[in-house]
Amino acid sequence: MDGLLEFAFDEINSSNLKRGIITLIEKLENIINVSDSENESMTPEDIFFNEEYWCDFLNRKKGSAIFINVFYLKINDKKIKNASIQIIGYENKMDLIILLSSRDCLAADVNFSVEFFYWTKSLAVLFGASLFYGGLEPASDEKTQLYNQAGVREIFKL
Repeated sequence: MDGLLEFAFDEINSSNLKRGIITLIEKLENIINVSDSENESMTPEDIFFNEEYWCDFLNRKKGSAIFINVFYLKINDKKIKNASIQIIGYENKMDLIILLSSRDCLAADVNFSVEFFYWTKSLAVLFGASLFYGGLEPASDEKTQLYNQAGVREIFKL
């Protein structure tokens, strides 16, 4: 199978956002690039060191988004190359989306739906998400979901 895998976390707790993102990214050098829909001068350093940046992002009243591309994300001890992270703010709420290529997951030997489920379940706790699910993009479509917070739909191998 070749495609884009989407892992979504709805209504994350804003107080957990910066710590969760830093935990997920691990180190500044892992960031390929970043962009902010409302702040063109954002830098990778802002993600790790700029409290003022995070306060500004969390206090925005209208919709906004941060996009972070990284060299890798870890699932357990396996590195998945070329991941994208999106933080979407709207109506005083925030969602987090992680995008991975199924090819990159297979290359790292991460290929069972249950592996993705337990990884995202731990991230949902870290971020304080009210809901999480994952699957083929768009994972919001129940027909393409591999799992949701209720559990794995069926054991599936990529």
